[in-house]
Amino acid sequence: MIYAVLDTNVIVSAILTPKSPPGRIMKAWEDRLFQLCLSKTLFSEIKQVLSRPWLAKKYHILPEQREQLLWRLRRFSHFVSNLPKLKPVIKEDPADDVILATAVAARAEVIVSGDERLQKLKEYRRISIVSPKDFLEIIKRL
Repeated sequence: MIYAVLDTNVIVSAILTPKSPPGRIMKAWEDRLFQLCLSKTLFSEIKQVLSRPWLAKKYHILPEQREQLLWRLRRFSHFVSNLPKLKPVIKEDPADDVILATAVAARAEVIVSGDERLQKLKEYRRISIVSPKDFLEIIKRL
């Protein structure tokens, strides 16, 4: 099974637009086509973003929907701790380094992100960095 780290933007996009590539990725995760890897730091960021009142209002996200997703993430994701301290990689947004550190700690094979700064790297320590569309192509071949 492929181990993947999904950037916060992918998970949030999935709940906002379920039929989009990120939404289809989350469906593939629910169907256990890949193992989602998270760290406490990354989970906290997802929770924080999904808890923004303006987001819930604009996209009609009910608290129950948010809590159900967070519960599934806690229950069915592979959580890693002891993230390695990395030299800054994404200088424009050091918070993105958490995604890289989570992937290294999880020994993930792929990072999925809509973030162009991460995608420009293409690879980090032999971990592929791909767009949501490209990841869908990868899991189609499994």
